[in-house]
Amino acid sequence: MFDSLWKQVRIVSLAAVIGLGLPVRYAIAQSVSISPLVTIEQLQGSQNKTTVTVSNNSDKPLRARIVTTDFTYDRETGFISIPTHAKSAVPYLQFSPREFVVPPGVSRTVRVGFTIPPSLPDGEYSVALYIEGLQEQKITQTVGGQQSITTLRPRIASIFFVNKGVGNSKISVASAQWNNASKEPVVILNNQGTASAYPNLNWKISKGGSAVTEGKLEGIVLVAGKERSMPIKISALSPGSYLFSGEIISRSAGTPVKFETQLIIPDR
Repeated sequence: MFDSLWKQVRIVSLAAVIGLGLPVRYAIAQSVSISPLVTIEQLQGSQNKTTVTVSNNSDKPLRARIVTTDFTYDRETGFISIPTHAKSAVPYLQFSPREFVVPPGVSRTVRVGFTIPPSLPDGEYSVALYIEGLQEQKITQTVGGQQSITTLRPRIASIFFVNKGVGNSKISVASAQWNNASKEPVVILNNQGTASAYPNLNWKISKGGSAVTEGKLEGIVLVAGKERSMPIKISALSPGSYLFSGEIISRSAGTPVKFETQLIIPDR
């Protein structure tokens, strides 16, 4: 009996976009949502005030609390929590309420503020604000005749980039490459600016002047001064040389940034 029943306890980080780097892995992820997922703001004087909205899409009350963490972005894997860093916004963050209950089908606003002293260096400060459920939720599954009970505690993040002083993003496509391990193309995006960006990317793969396939990457987090490698999901393409082109659309950049680069798909 005990061989056919096992239990896992996990805290699940939830988000809806691959660009954020926090993929949704369980259907229960749909029970909680937060908006916006990414906030990029300029300080007004030494302060900034904004809000996030937490929505309970389930049929049960959500008891939750707010926790914060510092983070960075890995070129390949995306979001990574870290203990701290030089431009952490955690000490300068205020939010209310700290704990709350959201009834079924209801949204709740959380007030978020930053006060960064004028004596601190100019630059971009960042923090991840998590909405963490206080009640564990269980999912029972049967796979291959074996029953499993997974205990989940929903946890979803909204990340903040706050600029002290003048900060601007400078985003571009560095290259498009073939990933032999995953058997798919990847696009290398670069942000050489001093402010992070959260763009969408419209792309097209062409050969001989004709489009072969096209698509969109939405909600890509591009941290200031860093690169991101993003997979391009496509159907099988024949080996050869292709043109990878399109545009990057970002609120912070204003005018769309057009790009055009070669993509080589090797013999497999």
